[in-house]
Amino acid sequence: MEQEKRIRREIANSNERRRMQSINAGFQSLRTLLPHHEGEKLSKIMNVLATQYYYYYYYYYYYYYYYYYYYYYYYYYYYYY
Repeated sequence: MEQEKRIRREIANSNERRRMQSINAGFQSLRTLLPHHEGEKLSKIMNVLATQYYYYYYYYYYYYYYYYYYYYYYYYYYYYY
């Protein structure tokens, strides 16, 4: 009985360790995609916040500006020339 509990606990610990390693590997791959200073290691929460900022600034704002510029140019060119 005691042996069985210990084996189940070891299996649960192994699964949890593997899960945490998977999460840490995901954060590490995310860190490589974000711009940062050399030697700076972001915490997990700062990694998420930096990703949110990066996504908003470089994708949302850029594509919004591009769409607006393209629409304005097309409208102006189509109606005035």
